[in-house]
Amino acid sequence: EVREKIEEYLTHGVFAVLVIDPDAKAVTVHRRLMPPMALLEAPMQDELPPPAVVHGDVLERIRSKLALPQAEHARVEREIEWLQRNPDYVARVFGRAQRYLHYIANEVEARGMPGDLALLPVVESAFNPFAYSRAHASGLWQFIPGTGDRYGMKRNYWQDQRRDVLESTRGALEFLDSLQKRFDGDWFLAIAAYNYGPGNVQRAINRNLALRRKTDFFSLSLPAETRAYVPKLVALAKILRDPEAYGFYLPPIPDAEGRPGEPGAPSKLRALIDELRSLVEHEPVVCLDQEGG
Repeated sequence: EVREKIEEYLTHGVFAVLVIDPDAKAVTVHRRLMPPMALLEAPMQDELPPPAVVHGDVLERIRSKLALPQAEHARVEREIEWLQRNPDYVARVFGRAQRYLHYIANEVEARGMPGDLALLPVVESAFNPFAYSRAHASGLWQFIPGTGDRYGMKRNYWQDQRRDVLESTRGALEFLDSLQKRFDGDWFLAIAAYNYGPGNVQRAINRNLALRRKTDFFSLSLPAETRAYVPKLVALAKILRDPEAYGFYLPPIPDAEGRPGEPGAPSKLRALIDELRSLVEHEPVVCLDQEGG
């Protein structure tokens, strides 16, 4: 049974499994240096192949949850036109997004937040979890160190959880929720504050109040980056809502967990680990070493 579990584990990408037999005082190293072997799809003997697994499209689910205002503004139109001139960028970004969107859409939906927010990492990092800015912001959601610390993301020699997709998504959605509450449910102001800082946005509102001007997002005096920030998200939501109207084709993204080791899909690998651990009670000790040493 241990041998079968080892073979299963090696198939799923672990580099080495050490089996220590205390009776024989021997150590057997099962090492795999080749890429993970693809599972055989052809039926063996008289077995029938498993039925194909069909998943929904996570983009369709996000589309059904879009809730931000469809603002008609010149800044939004400029962002749409830029995306239309750069279809390769759109394809590249949504290609990266397929690893993360299932998990992020789940988290956004679980909190009852607008589905549009699942697209915010496109604006922040182009869905690159290792993105790093001149302002020292890092990860999919581009947390600066201070804000990351405030939302419980550990930073030390061994890790920077701003680059952890699960932790940074949790922190980002908590931060966005606090911002929309601060700005009385105005998501445009909340999203602008995510980029520029809530204190800075509040000062811009106060200036307009003193001048008896409107205080909606499009009426505020803000830096160029923030003025474009919200329109970029609105443009993406408009394109997702009706891709063909803007000349885009967005291939479906499976609404399911990805490959083992990827965000949203640790459960398969964890299940194997749990099974191997359970064997330790009745079999020789099994040690797992992903470095192959």
